[in-house]
Amino acid sequence: DPLLLRVLSIQEKILGEKHPDAARPLQALGTLYDRMGNTAKAESFYQRAISIQEVNPGPNHPDLARSLAGLGMLYMNMGDYDKALPMYVRALSIQEKVYGPEHPAVANTRGKLAGLYEKLGNAVMADKLDHQVLNIDEKALGWSHPETATALMNLGVLHERMGELNLAKTFDEQA
Repeated sequence: DPLLLRVLSIQEKILGEKHPDAARPLQALGTLYDRMGNTAKAESFYQRAISIQEVNPGPNHPDLARSLAGLGMLYMNMGDYDKALPMYVRALSIQEKVYGPEHPAVANTRGKLAGLYEKLGNAVMADKLDHQVLNIDEKALGWSHPETATALMNLGVLHERMGELNLAKTFDEQA
């Protein structure tokens, strides 16, 4: 915490408060405070990072997508799903433009969005996204990769919650 604050202070003095390099420690501080349970500080740091990244490096940069996803995770952890949704949707849109639809980073954000849709009670959308994650992970990483196993387990858990126990068992066995 003190080290990151010092890094931020130095970068803001040397580069200016609106420089994109100043957004990196802001994003890191957002993540740190989220993990520490200080949601107000986390939200403030994420929002500051996003306000910088919107302008420089710009609205379609992966750094902005990471900050948006971080803020989305914060809101999701807080149970504020309506605020989390647009953060994840926008982060996913940026990542798809930058990396293409079959990239592991895209799969990661789709997985988070699937979890959010499940919490919102939209199992159909969660299932669709979880299957997309599985397809991407299988192609990009292979069947033996831990991310692919996680995608299978997520589908198993979702289908168990949907009462589809045979399908859930199939996914669990494949994981």
